[in-house]
Amino acid sequence: MRIFSSLAAGAIAVAALAAASPAGAQAAPPFSGTVFIDPDVITASDPTTFARAHYCCIRERKMFDRRVNDTITVNAHIIDVSFSDSGPIEVIVNPEFYKLDALTQARRYAKVVGQLPRALRADVETMWIHRGKQPFGGGNHNILIHTGQAGTYLAAGPMHHSPGGFLEEAIAHEAAHTSLDDDHASADGWRTAQADDPNFISTYARDNPTREDVAESFLPYLAVRYRRDRLDDATANAIEQTIPNRIAYFDAQGFAVGQLAHPGANGALSTAVYLSDGSRFPGWTQWSLRDGGWIDAARWVAGDFNGDGKADVAAIWNNGGTNTLTVSQSTGSGFTRSHWATNAGGWVNSTAWLAGDFNGDGKSDIAASWNNTQ
Repeated sequence: MRIFSSLAAGAIAVAALAAASPAGAQAAPPFSGTVFIDPDVITASDPTTFARAHYCCIRERKMFDRRVNDTITVNAHIIDVSFSDSGPIEVIVNPEFYKLDALTQARRYAKVVGQLPRALRADVETMWIHRGKQPFGGGNHNILIHTGQAGTYLAAGPMHHSPGGFLEEAIAHEAAHTSLDDDHASADGWRTAQADDPNFISTYARDNPTREDVAESFLPYLAVRYRRDRLDDATANAIEQTIPNRIAYFDAQGFAVGQLAHPGANGALSTAVYLSDGSRFPGWTQWSLRDGGWIDAARWVAGDFNGDGKADVAAIWNNGGTNTLTVSQSTGSGFTRSHWATNAGGWVNSTAWLAGDFNGDGKSDIAASWNNTQ
């Protein structure tokens, strides 16, 4: 069983921009711990895909409890939680809670889980809830909650002039452990990004590079990619300048973010495909559902961009005054999305975008034509 601790028990490491290091010395990471960069990356008022919590029964379950630092076997409250855009999870609540309180706790934390990008919920199958002021945890297809620690995360908000606190950010960090670590922490591309970046994003990541770097880096990635308008310039610049290759690595994965759309989005993107039988379109199939943000001004082109014989779809959109090209690659029955180019020249509203195999290598390219009047 793997449970990853985010912080020492009861501790709150306030994130702060580090002072400049002397010339020639290894610069300190810009933050101590990224959960505490900003309490508004995800807030209580943000939308959630949490749909329903149903009290099932009392059943024997094994749960990890940090208060004894061991696995316990109890007759726990079992609450089945569903989401509108992903599979259900089983919430297992310690019987130290009464039934109605157990249901209240399940709803409270399921709402936060539903506010996370769908990619962070991909491997979450269970959630354990106990009393106690012990750190949260992630891993083993699970998120571990100690409700006393949740109060500490919430209480830290006023220190940062925010009533919301860091509860959502803490749960996002643990969900990143659960859903991302196994696939990415030892991946060659991730290791290359670590080596190529100027520094680690936090001292916590630097001191635990294999165990913590993915989870420590993903929340800042979400912040600069989807909540940049909520960050001050110094924080955003520190993230972008410290981990540009990690950001590019995350971009390339095409993570499903669901309702956590780009701040310039007008809604959520879904795509249906009408398959031809040679003479008509007999019906349509949903190939993606709320998989990113809808931007009214985006330009769309189709082409076989990876040369696999299946047509893909590219969206070109205004990302803060520069072009971002996002490709939805066809699997034959769905799409996987990733950014193929960011900060790729200045955005011009009247630009004409065209797809074609311009160099004859069997893969479609994209051309931009614009009025370049001197």
